[in-house]
Amino acid sequence: WALRGKLTYDLLKPEVSALRDVPLGDPLYLVGRRLATLAPSRPVTHRLGVVPRTADRAHPAIARLRSQEGVQVLDTRAPALEFFARMMACEAIASSSLSALILAEALGIPNLWLDFGAEDAERAFEFHDWFSLAGRPQAAPLRPVAEPHASDLVAVSVPHEMKIDERALRGALPRAALDDLSLPIKK
Repeated sequence: WALRGKLTYDLLKPEVSALRDVPLGDPLYLVGRRLATLAPSRPVTHRLGVVPRTADRAHPAIARLRSQEGVQVLDTRAPALEFFARMMACEAIASSSLSALILAEALGIPNLWLDFGAEDAERAFEFHDWFSLAGRPQAAPLRPVAEPHASDLVAVSVPHEMKIDERALRGALPRAALDDLSLPIKK
């Protein structure tokens, strides 16, 4: 149906002789774009939302950030609508979760790729693949110091200007898959 980015496409092209031109972009981006249209104006109540992947939640830098004024740490295990509402209330998002970066970008929220672990080329691949579609890619993650300051993270968070053909991506996905990606609208 689609591939996340140019790096995946380049890896698959020699392996799949009939690989056609497929739309590039993560389907989660479409969910975020849909949310952006449902809630176009959002009251910003926090300078920074930090979204650690599950493995990073206990990192000391997360505790340090959580203690700072204007910072909220979002839990990816929260109910979807609660998570989205909390994310949309942030001026910027800093995350070690690729899904959170994709949603932030789709919502038009400046964002920053964080990594709390040792360099891992395999893990970084998905991020580089995503950023291969960016007009302003982030070449490497920011590795927070033990006592990071939220204002420093906000200052370097940017929209990455993703070059995604949303129409082609939507058209490539089966209708049932799009329905699964859609949020029910409460009446």
